[in-house]
Amino acid sequence: MPEAAGQPTGLRRRYCKVDLWPSVEDLLQRRTDLSTFLIHLTRDTLGNDGPSARENLLTMIGVGYIEARSPFGPASMHEPNLTAATQKVVCFTETPLEHTWMMLEDIDKRDVHFQPYGLAVTKTTARMAACNPVWYSDITPGR
Repeated sequence: MPEAAGQPTGLRRRYCKVDLWPSVEDLLQRRTDLSTFLIHLTRDTLGNDGPSARENLLTMIGVGYIEARSPFGPASMHEPNLTAATQKVVCFTETPLEHTWMMLEDIDKRDVHFQPYGLAVTKTTARMAACNPVWYSDITPGR
């Protein structure tokens, strides 16, 4: 090993291999603002005679899947012929598990009121079951 500049003769620096660049997986594991889970919260069915949030959860468990029922997104408002076929979705949150309780709160200007019933799956499991991430688009007029 070459002598380091400015060091007395006979002294050598010790070198060791250090991974300077952590993997993406290592970084994501350490972030507390991200969750490795997707959570589907249930709610009471609209109307007084519909199933409760708990009954909705038990139905999902019984049939083994979550049924996409509600149309969502810009196309659901502008393309009525597409709504039934292509715009129905199942919604999940990536809220970390320890903060999920916040999703149950009454939030100003939010029409959806979740109950403390739901399913949690890992993102990996969800992707294998054909769950796809949301693509956000800016639909601000003039942009």
